[in-house]
Amino acid sequence: MSGIKNPGSISTKQARIANIARQRPDQALTPLSHHIDLDWLREAHRRTRKDAAPGIDEQTAADYEKELEANLQSLLDRAKSGTYRAPPVRRVEIPKGGREDPTDRDPDPRGQGAPAGGGDGP
Repeated sequence: MSGIKNPGSISTKQARIANIARQRPDQALTPLSHHIDLDWLREAHRRTRKDAAPGIDEQTAADYEKELEANLQSLLDRAKSGTYRAPPVRRVEIPKGGREDPTDRDPDPRGQGAPAGGGDGP
């Protein structure tokens, strides 16, 4: 894998895009693919977490890196041609605060729950 010729050029491109977005907040930015090149994608790949869980396609970072240059070129080609589609995201519920099911809560803040029989209570 060849390195970034000028890592500052990635930040410069990002800053240019950010400035355009700030100057035209009500205007949708049209394709930005002309700002993307192989150096940009290599740097983006370098910044990704390699220990993250596999994606919905079950591909790990190590798998992707086996053919890194070919994968990045394919990604670049699809981005520039308009045929790239982001893969779906896998939604995973993460238990919080010691509860196994975040929806398994007592809706009554006093902890008394709903009265038996559905009446107005005692």
